Amino acid sequence: MTFHLASRKIIKDWTDYNEHMNMAYYVLIFDEAWETMLNKFEMGGAKAQINKRSTMVVETRTTYDNEVKENEENKETVKQIGTDRNI
Repeated sequence: MTFHLASRKIIKDWTDYNEHMNMAYYVLIFDEAWETMLNKFEMGGAKAQINKRSTMVVETRTTYDNEVKENEENKETVKQIGTDRNI
């Protein structure tokens, strides 16, 4: 199952001298996409305050499968690849 979270255009401030997106902005986009996903599943900030529990990122792994350059459209999606018995 795949969910579309957001789309955005890569801005000049996010790129290096080669016009490739800088590593810090990959992390920013992933972090913002994660927050969007949590909100879609009613697990975001508002619910965290009500329920007195939340999520946190323990580890990330970033790979460069394709270059992302200034003015390109970036689509953020999340794909469920498996579940365990607890779900």
